[in-house]
Amino acid sequence: MNNPNFRIMKGILSVRYVLFFAFLFVFQSCTKETEVKTYDRNGNNVVVRIPADIRTLNPTFAFDAYSLLILRTINQYLATYDLETQKIVPVLLKDLATISEEDGVVSYSMEIRQEAKWDDGSEITANDVLNSYKMLFNPISKPSPYKPYLDFIEDFEVDQANPKKFTIRSSKKFILAEEAIYMIMPVHQSSVYDADGVLGKFTLSDLMKGEIAEDEKATLTALSEAYFSEKFTSDPAFVNGSGPYKLTEWKPGELITMVKKNNWWGNAFEGENSWFKAYPDTFSLKPVSDVTTAIQMFSNKEFDVAISLDSKDFVSLSSNESLNQEYNFVTDASNTAFLVYQNMKSPILSDKKVRQAVARLYDYDAIIESVFDGLGDRINGPVGDFKSYYDKESKMIAFDTEGALALLVDAGWSDTDSDGVLDKEIDGMKTDLKLKYVVGSTSASENIALFFQQAAEEIGMEIEIIKKDRKGWLELMQQRDFDLTMNGTGFSPGLDDFRQMFSTDANTPGGQNRMQFGNAETDALLNAIVENFDEKSRSQQYVEFQKILADEMPIVWLMTPKSRVVIHDRFDGGSSGLLPNVCLGCMKLK
Repeated sequence: MNNPNFRIMKGILSVRYVLFFAFLFVFQSCTKETEVKTYDRNGNNVVVRIPADIRTLNPTFAFDAYSLLILRTINQYLATYDLETQKIVPVLLKDLATISEEDGVVSYSMEIRQEAKWDDGSEITANDVLNSYKMLFNPISKPSPYKPYLDFIEDFEVDQANPKKFTIRSSKKFILAEEAIYMIMPVHQSSVYDADGVLGKFTLSDLMKGEIAEDEKATLTALSEAYFSEKFTSDPAFVNGSGPYKLTEWKPGELITMVKKNNWWGNAFEGENSWFKAYPDTFSLKPVSDVTTAIQMFSNKEFDVAISLDSKDFVSLSSNESLNQEYNFVTDASNTAFLVYQNMKSPILSDKKVRQAVARLYDYDAIIESVFDGLGDRINGPVGDFKSYYDKESKMIAFDTEGALALLVDAGWSDTDSDGVLDKEIDGMKTDLKLKYVVGSTSASENIALFFQQAAEEIGMEIEIIKKDRKGWLELMQQRDFDLTMNGTGFSPGLDDFRQMFSTDANTPGGQNRMQFGNAETDALLNAIVENFDEKSRSQQYVEFQKILADEMPIVWLMTPKSRVVIHDRFDGGSSGLLPNVCLGCMKLK
């Protein structure tokens, strides 16, 4: 068509179309701008609510989840589990160890990254690793629960040509040797923790064997006293290490503050794994144990992260429209479990039939639904069902008051004086079936105890519920002054070494064997498991131990909860399947 008027009109329409789409683009851009989320909370500073105060930042005695949350941010390990993938990744190490065996001796050869430095600019060397082990094995010090995990070491050799290279050797078999070397504790700076070079006078082997001359004991005593003093347990000037954050303030029970370092050596490896993610500028951790106070503060949007919220509060807060728009409510599967310790040295609970009866007085399904709002799953032992050596034959214990009463009657309990409480003669004295049930400061632990109390009293078992704050609870645990109490524990993503929790060596005031479980036979089985490199027979041993626990019932395994973590929506990332279910450094502003 050659009509010139048409060509002119076509040109005008084309211009109009261009102008229309340009306007549409600008309009949509403006619309998108208005859709950008705004928040009441802003900035790259993270405020975290934790439900209990931290206990210590001493590297060999910090093992509760909240102390480790801080310790692992300000210190570093040779290697450890990635908080996002749960795979072992190198941190201070250049690569994971090269492992070889010759004449029955296994060698683990490693090299620390060339870039790795302490805050004062000095190199992190193999000698720092060696002295860290020496501090742990100082025979004058009180024994750390981590100590048994490294007692397989027989030789530690520093490469004379390269101070960052070293080799650890052992003829002892230990299935978790590699993991223990990497992650049993962070590496200490020798020039800080052993400023006078005392440890250089001793070999690691001599310290492990306790072969110390009398005239040297005073020196090691002084070193131990300094190591466990306030200086290396809580003083911000000294507890810091090679990690991305520096502890700047610690007000017990109120506030713990960590600030990102300006020239941290790990910046060169940003994003390589979760331990090289340090995105927030600061962390402020606020221990708030009172649930009502915590919920009020959270409702006022005073936190960016909340860990281990009570499930009812978690569900209630997540249904709050204002909070839901500003926070992400994460309910991932976690590697944790809630359990009830049964004190096997208690005169009443020393009888396993009574312990078995106790296990049948928990209404597991009702507890999960009512106390945890359905945010959890049943579990029947310390091995997750995702592991190859999970005991598939062990059945979940059912809530069964009649079965519990039958067990008690079989154990000789009856109501001889018709007062509604079962009784029995123990050591020549008439004893009522009365148990002390110690609960902590969480509403969940108290509600579970109330569930149990109601069921128990229906069949003639009297339950005294004793409430304690965290400090008071720990004191009773150290004294073993309880019959029943609830606690939480974590599962390892790798192979299990149950000695820390079930060995008789762990039945000490500070040890984790609070049930006072075990004997020479169970200790032998636990030791056999960790020395067995044959997967098939080791799996059989794991199953055998699970069956012993199911029969002896030192622990009532309640359930495994969902993570129940809340993270502000201005951040990407931050959740983790590993206790306490957060990766603070992974939180990156959108």
